[in-house]
Parts: sequence; C-alpha cells; structure tokens
Amino acid sequence: MVNNKTREGISELMDYLQNDLPKLTLEQAKFKQSIGLNEWDPMPEGVEYPEPIR
Repeated sequence: MVNNKTREGISELMDYLQNDLPKLTLEQAKFKQSIGLNEWDPMPEGVEYPEPIR
C-alpha cells in the first residue's frame, strides 16, 4: 500500500519495480489464466507448463 500524502510505502514500491520479473510467453500467460492464475502468481506445486510452451 502506498500513501500519497505521507509517501509511506514509496520506497518498497520502488524496490519492487526494480526487480527483474521472469519473462513469460503469450502462451504461458494464457495457460496461467486458464488455470485461474494471474501472470505474476507462482505456479502451484506440481503444476508445469505443457511441453509445447515450456
């Protein structure tokens, strides 16, 4: 959470934005959506991308 008046949370947000997030292909993002995940959610334990989109 960020408070624009007190600027609380700004440094945490800036730290987060500087992290390199893993890149996904369009097919990988669509697969995650098909199982009910957002692209930034980690894959559940034991679930992997189908072979053609790894």
